[in-house]
Amino acid sequence: MTKKITIYHFLIALMIFSLVLPAGLTGATASNSEGSLTIHKFSQPTGTDPGEPGNGSILDPNPDGTPVEGVTYTITQTHEFNEPGDWSEVSGAPFTMVTGADGTISKDLSLGRYTVKETSGPADLNLNPKEFTIEIPMTDVSGETNNYDVHIYPKNEEIRGAVQLTKIDGKTEAKLPGVKFDLFDPSGVKVDGSPFTTNSNGQINIEGLKIGSYTFSEVATIDGYVLGGDIEFTITKSGTVKADGTSTGDLVEVTATNYQEPGVEKEVDKSAVNRGEEVTYTINVDLPADIKDYKNFVVKDKLHPNLEFVSAETVPGFTFTQNGQNLEWTGTPADLTSGSLDITFKAKVSEDAVANEAIPNKATIDYTNQHDTDGDKETEPVDITPTVGGLTVIKQDGNTEDKLSGAVFELHDKQGNTVGSAQTTDGSGKINFGELNYGDYRLVEIKAPNGYKKLRNPIDVTIDKDNSIQTITVDNYESGWELPKTGGIGTIIFTVIGLIFMGIAIYLYIRRKRLAIKNS
Repeated sequence: MTKKITIYHFLIALMIFSLVLPAGLTGATASNSEGSLTIHKFSQPTGTDPGEPGNGSILDPNPDGTPVEGVTYTITQTHEFNEPGDWSEVSGAPFTMVTGADGTISKDLSLGRYTVKETSGPADLNLNPKEFTIEIPMTDVSGETNNYDVHIYPKNEEIRGAVQLTKIDGKTEAKLPGVKFDLFDPSGVKVDGSPFTTNSNGQINIEGLKIGSYTFSEVATIDGYVLGGDIEFTITKSGTVKADGTSTGDLVEVTATNYQEPGVEKEVDKSAVNRGEEVTYTINVDLPADIKDYKNFVVKDKLHPNLEFVSAETVPGFTFTQNGQNLEWTGTPADLTSGSLDITFKAKVSEDAVANEAIPNKATIDYTNQHDTDGDKETEPVDITPTVGGLTVIKQDGNTEDKLSGAVFELHDKQGNTVGSAQTTDGSGKINFGELNYGDYRLVEIKAPNGYKKLRNPIDVTIDKDNSIQTITVDNYESGWELPKTGGIGTIIFTVIGLIFMGIAIYLYIRRKRLAIKNS
């Protein structure tokens, strides 16, 4: 009887013990000495909602994100588990766990409390700088169940960086809006949104860039500027930037410099010129602020066939060469200074040039800047026109206006040289001296028509743009008096004076004769 009572009491006691066993050990034997830790590592884009905190349970499905391989965790035990609510402090040796290709790693661990810290990982991942603690077993939120197989899901933001490019004038540092750039990622692929255009502040602001090296490539600049070179930069940290330029975190700032392009103009000292005469051309070159960094700079001029090269002035920093009609000034950029530069040379108009037909000529510049951007510019054509005039002489009787043939005239220039050959009036009393250059001339009669006396004085003639074609009527008189209609007033004066003297002489002769008769 006593034995039965003892067994009965034992069974009752066992039932009571089961009832009062702490809830934290429900579903596990009191002899559990190990559990496990599984880490599920995911990356998420910058700004992703981190979601609800985990409770150590396995999640199905996995959280949004990309599994991350190669994240190293350093884990250290700080306490061991004795029984629910009873933890003893220990100094465990640190050990590491590294996530695999699927972003997970599992390890059996003794019951206890552990610190977990991310100590290394892929370069494009923002590591969590904070250390956190886990417990094995881990009680759920209700406190009714202990979980010996703990699953944690640490999420990290991928590094997404930001860049701000500022475009400026290399000389004035003025901001340049409207310049276009393509952006290439580390794989050499254009970033979505290319080409990007500088705003009114001369800036391009881009965020959301993965870690790596990028290249801005200028594809279109604004009028008056030469394309700049590529700009490289590297994203290593996270940051953001808005369209207005405000930023957070790390902002990569780069400056792209543009310089105004070279300029060239051409002029000539005379727009109208006689054939055979020289003209002076001036090529004005505007050298850019970065000329010393240029790889080459050449000024060229190809003369028109109706122009003949005469001479060129020496230009510091340039070497001059002539090959027939081709003139070249090759610059040494290191010896040049930015600013305005004049290049002058002389050329002669061909005697065979067609009169009144413009002779065009223009200059060009060829260059390569420091970024291997080639360029060329050409001036507007500069025209010179070979000038020509004409002179027709009409010979007539000063009294009857009958036209006189057989008069011979020469035309002299202002130096006294005979222009062309002597000309003789035809049956209509005319001479046409043909095409004449602009200038001052003298018409000299060297033989008068039969029965007439030739002119004593030459007649001055001017051929210019206002009087390019002239017709002169020259009178001859059988009496020998020269009263050409186109002659100066001086001839008339001399004639009048002669008549006066003759009248006085006749008067004195008659008076003397009368006195002699009276006295006799």
